[in-house]
Amino acid sequence: MQVLPPDTEQTVVSELVRVTRPDGRIALVDADWGSASVAFSDLALERRLMNFFATQMRPNGFAGRHLYALCREHGLEDLTIDVVPYLQLRFDETPFGDWLVDTALKVSLITHSEASLWRHELMERDASERFLATVNIAIVSARKPHH
Repeated sequence: MQVLPPDTEQTVVSELVRVTRPDGRIALVDADWGSASVAFSDLALERRLMNFFATQMRPNGFAGRHLYALCREHGLEDLTIDVVPYLQLRFDETPFGDWLVDTALKVSLITHSEASLWRHELMERDASERFLATVNIAIVSARKPHH
């Protein structure tokens, strides 16, 4: 859902429910980019970039936190929810490198100096095995009623 416009959530879940047989299960898994964080020395810059990523670089960056309510709203039963932190220990395995920095620079969210600091420090942390980024992943499972 994170790559779909937020106003399509209801339609997507409605269709999932429609094509699921009675007593069938539906599982939804998505990130909540609003929970993303990166170990970085400048907390204000880190928060600015993480908020920008969640709100501007993902059409629906808060999708993970909506899954449980969406299932409830569609009358699904026997809901379970797990929220699992997804840890990223390598800078190059995150979306927080060039894509984020270049986009933030393009819209003047950050300065070239801040971009340089971000890249340099995170590459240094990566090289010394001190890099850490996290994001919460929501996993919701539910059953379609038999009626």
